[in-house]
Amino acid sequence: VALLGCASYEGVLLLFREARRHLGEILSAFEFFDAGSADVLQERLNLSSPLASKSAFYVLIEAGGSNAAHDEEKVSTFLESMLEEGHVEDGTMATEPSKVKNLWASRERITEALTHDGYVYKYDVSLPLRGREPRLGGA
Repeated sequence: VALLGCASYEGVLLLFREARRHLGEILSAFEFFDAGSADVLQERLNLSSPLASKSAFYVLIEAGGSNAAHDEEKVSTFLESMLEEGHVEDGTMATEPSKVKNLWASRERITEALTHDGYVYKYDVSLPLRGREPRLGGA
């Protein structure tokens, strides 16, 4: 599991395309959230970001197949190339179960953090990726 910081929604989309291209069949999760969600986690649950720097968007990637050593190498190579090419501002990777759980908490506990400010109505919908940026406040 990896948590990555991206400067823009366009960067999130690029990362999604590249993850599908490089990780293919072992890509099992690709989820993102924005800086506002990360702030709420810190303010309401005292859950600090595992990343050293703050980003506009965060991406959580999980990958795994039948060959753990091969999969870990494939993910590491992908992450290194995304960092080197400047598509990712910061990132961390975890394989140890307790650290994996902590990375997932960055994504999964957002709703819990939001309930501290009142009711939360949550809907699980799928939307096309194209045209989302204006609605997400992108530049």
